[in-house]
Amino acid sequence: MEAQTVEELKQQKAFVREQRKQYKEMKDLVKKHHKKTMDMIKEHTAKYNEFQNDYQRRRSLLHKSVKRDGKKRASSSSPEHQLSSVEQELATLEKDSLQKMAELKEQQQQQLLDLRQEQYYSEKYQKHQHMKQLVEKLTAVAEECQTNQLKKLKEICESLEVVQAEV
Repeated sequence: MEAQTVEELKQQKAFVREQRKQYKEMKDLVKKHHKKTMDMIKEHTAKYNEFQNDYQRRRSLLHKSVKRDGKKRASSSSPEHQLSSVEQELATLEKDSLQKMAELKEQQQQQLLDLRQEQYYSEKYQKHQHMKQLVEKLTAVAEECQTNQLKKLKEICESLEVVQAEV
């Protein structure tokens, strides 16, 4: 009797079943990570849009207030002074907006990076666990096959002894 090769052992039902189970687990984990990433991206997009809407609203209010106040001040102050004041307020609003946008972008990128690193290590750990389980399963399958071969050898030896005893 010849010992079974590793490739033959890997074809055993128990080993193949374990591989399929692990493939499904890994696929589910990746799917879960993808969903989590997409949810975070949607959340970031919503925050960005909220920020943009707030900026546009504030800018629009500033323009309306300038038009409203412009009619009142038209007689009291020069239009040039009014215009530079409005330009300063707009510039300040624009500067604050750009700074906050940059901070938001940096924060969101860091959150996404942290999430992807966490997911990477989670997947790496899962793969490591799967490899350990596969080695254990392959060892168990090999031991089972070896036990079966030993039983067959004993049966063959016993039947040979019976045949020799009869001769």
